[in-house]
Amino acid sequence: MNANELTDLYHELLPLCRSLTGQGYRDSLKLLQQHLPFETILYRSGSKVLDWTVPPDWTLQRARLWALDESKSHETLVLDTEETALYALNFSEPFSGILSRDELEPHLYSYPAVPDAIPYVTSYYKPRWGLCLNQHQRAALNAPFYRVEIEVDKSSKRPGDGVTVGSYVLPATKQPQQAKTVLISTYLCHSCMLNNELSGPLVQLMLYEKLKAMPERRYNYRFVINPETIGSICYLSDHSAELKSCLEYGMVLTCLAAKHGADDTKLSFKLSRADWVSALKGQQSPYAIDRFIRTCAPGIPQLRATGLELSAPASARQAHVRALGAVRPYDLRTFSPNKGSDERQYCSALFNLPVVQASRTVYATYPEYHSSCDNEATFNLQSLFTSADELFAIINYYELCNIDLICMGGGWRASAR
Repeated sequence: MNANELTDLYHELLPLCRSLTGQGYRDSLKLLQQHLPFETILYRSGSKVLDWTVPPDWTLQRARLWALDESKSHETLVLDTEETALYALNFSEPFSGILSRDELEPHLYSYPAVPDAIPYVTSYYKPRWGLCLNQHQRAALNAPFYRVEIEVDKSSKRPGDGVTVGSYVLPATKQPQQAKTVLISTYLCHSCMLNNELSGPLVQLMLYEKLKAMPERRYNYRFVINPETIGSICYLSDHSAELKSCLEYGMVLTCLAAKHGADDTKLSFKLSRADWVSALKGQQSPYAIDRFIRTCAPGIPQLRATGLELSAPASARQAHVRALGAVRPYDLRTFSPNKGSDERQYCSALFNLPVVQASRTVYATYPEYHSSCDNEATFNLQSLFTSADELFAIINYYELCNIDLICMGGGWRASAR
């Protein structure tokens, strides 16, 4: 994927109204399937997955707000989701009616801390209707009456209603039936945001292309994409036993863009629950991925030519490692069950899988988070290439972690075992 292809795909995906379910999510997945051949798994609305229930299918058709004069005979359009899907409360109930300004107030959502931003607000599991707008727009609502039309398609009865998960396995080049699996997971359920939505899927595509081009792969690479939280719960409901038996490690991708002027923002890794529990006991994590991520956090210098006479395979392998280049230092974050993405489900006590999370501009640490200002004006879309390159190098070094490496500065060894 080159810069123009990235930009084009981003602009195709950005305006679609995605949610946990619905046509916007499915249309987005179809666009991604043009680059990564996901197979889809449907979890029907109303079905039980662990101790959750799969929500109804929800598609926003259109939401609008008009200001009315005192006589209610003249109206002026104020908000329209044809401009941005963020104007509608995500998973809103349908509504049609005329209200006074006071009656409208409890159904409005804005973000005073960033007055230019339209907040991204959801109501997946609490039925209500609502509209989102920036603080300036809210302050300008001084008409006596307003007309609201929120049109949605919400259903649990049709055969295609439910949560859709995309999955694809890129096999190991040798004995894939015996090879362990690496899970590369991300989510696709937020509307109209770059860092907190599209950075994960776009970097996932880049990693797929890079891994597919590798002449040798020790592991099977499983790419999974789903609506956040409920999607991974659905997937675990019928894949957890398999993952427990075959998973080498997993990596959840989220918030991987850098802001303009902050291209030196480092990657960071949230370690697994097992690492967190082990640290409380004064022990190392039982999982190699945690130890590897900790070991490499100060960075990996670029391998230099040794000048030794090597066999042809060893020479080729060393050339491959030199081509990977250096890995910049990155930060470490302790596991938290309350904040994060789908690593919380994969690492929950019932499953306790070796899954870490990779991020760059971490969620909930920047004022534009969950708003319309999480966009190309704030974040550098091209910074996703740097994130993908660095993650690919780390994934490659893990592939080679049973090989001793001679590095600039001397003595670094890529074994975490």
